Amino acid sequence: MVNLLRSRKAISSHPVDTHGAPAGRHPRPGRVIGVTGATGAPGRTFLSVNLAVGLAAEGMTVVLIDADPHLGAVAVQLDLAEDRSLNFLAHETTLRPVSDDLITRHLQTAVGLNVLAGRSIVAVGETGPETLLPEVVAHLRRRFDLVVIDVGALDCRPAQVSALACQLLVWVAVPTKLGTDLLDRTLSGSLAGQVRIKPSLVVLNRLGPAGLRDADRSLRRRYGMAVAAAIPEHRRACLEAEDRAVPAALRGALASSLRRCARAVEAALPGSAAESREPTAGLRAEVAGGFLPESLP
Repeated sequence: MVNLLRSRKAISSHPVDTHGAPAGRHPRPGRVIGVTGATGAPGRTFLSVNLAVGLAAEGMTVVLIDADPHLGAVAVQLDLAEDRSLNFLAHETTLRPVSDDLITRHLQTAVGLNVLAGRSIVAVGETGPETLLPEVVAHLRRRFDLVVIDVGALDCRPAQVSALACQLLVWVAVPTKLGTDLLDRTLSGSLAGQVRIKPSLVVLNRLGPAGLRDADRSLRRRYGMAVAAAIPEHRRACLEAEDRAVPAALRGALASSLRRCARAVEAALPGSAAESREPTAGLRAEVAGGFLPESLP
């Protein structure tokens, strides 16, 4: 089930492995990637999970945080327990301070990733004070090469706080008239004002036979953001990945596109050797270059 990763690092053959997070500290703080977008279902969680899996396949230690303030779906996609999560961690921090040991008790492992799941029930209390996620991220950056955060839709203050904790934002959009309109409204909204200082790029999800070049041209002109990657439409591959709790980046028709997407995002991170140019005004596009999926002309 995990043949694509076995050549890089030994992991359990079961999708859930509870051996725990790596110990020790990194010589430099790990980098932080946030995945966000407009309201609706453009595929933020799908990309968060597969981006994290693709980055782990490159030999990096990766932790995935489900910080969606409305309803987290990472635990469902990876078949993880929902009572070990950021939400439950928040409740514990009312009794004791955040620490590596406390965070580790809520981490789970699946397909080579360490995962801090998110809210499993809608509208059951807050996820904690605004300082919680930045504090958790600070601890995890000392232990992992990369922290990937599923920010959720940028439609509320908690999502804005999560976005501001990231060094690079990946905006997921569906290249349809409705999808691009929703992204445009989000980027033009008040919550995006502070977030615009963050280096940003776009990943188009569920791309059909046309639309990439037009979307790329529009985003460059309006926001200075380029399309770094595109994931083609393949409903069957997505359904199979969800049914088996095995991320599509590990195998199937979308694996190649998702792995290439992960490499493009990693290359765009501040401090990456492949970082290629100075930021533009407003939302920035520090990318190694966009590409067409292999299935497209």
